[in-house]
Amino acid sequence: DSQALAVRQKLDPLVKKHLFSAAVTPGATSYTVQSGDTLGKIARKHGVEVGMIQRANCMKSDNIYPNQRLKIVPGKWSIEVVLGRFRLTVFHEGRWVKDFAVGLGNPENSPTPTGAFSIKDKLIDPPWKGIPAGAPQNILGTRWMGLEGAPSYGIHGTTQPDTIGKPLSAGCVRMLNADVEFLYDLVPVGTAVLIRE
Repeated sequence: DSQALAVRQKLDPLVKKHLFSAAVTPGATSYTVQSGDTLGKIARKHGVEVGMIQRANCMKSDNIYPNQRLKIVPGKWSIEVVLGRFRLTVFHEGRWVKDFAVGLGNPENSPTPTGAFSIKDKLIDPPWKGIPAGAPQNILGTRWMGLEGAPSYGIHGTTQPDTIGKPLSAGCVRMLNADVEFLYDLVPVGTAVLIRE
């Protein structure tokens, strides 16, 4: 495990340069903003998420202007959750991007389902059981990504950060809000999610 950690620490700056800096790297393209473009239009045209364009170009807002050059990084994302390690790993084109600590279900009474799933829907500031986003009783945090093939289960943020790394969810995969916001920006609906022991 310490070897894997050392490798990932070496990979981290390469990942940041490739995916999250304006440097145009292999596999990335440069797009020149046209009059009438929006980030949403550009994202759809290239099959990427708006949040990924923003992160690749270190943008703080949706504002773009004609002749602005944007780095676009197309490609397939995937997610793996390893229950025994309380870890979620995100991959781009099969290559490691980042690891996150997660909270999981209690194996006795509310286990996190295992198997191959995919992201079926994404919500910003999701309500929970009729409780609006932002209310202290709403434990879903700032993002929700529902799992196709596991109805009512998803990957979400949390208002209870001390539960990360523990088996205290009702079976969902819980992440710190900053982590789930990062993940949400990268992965589109349809992204493969593998959950294993």
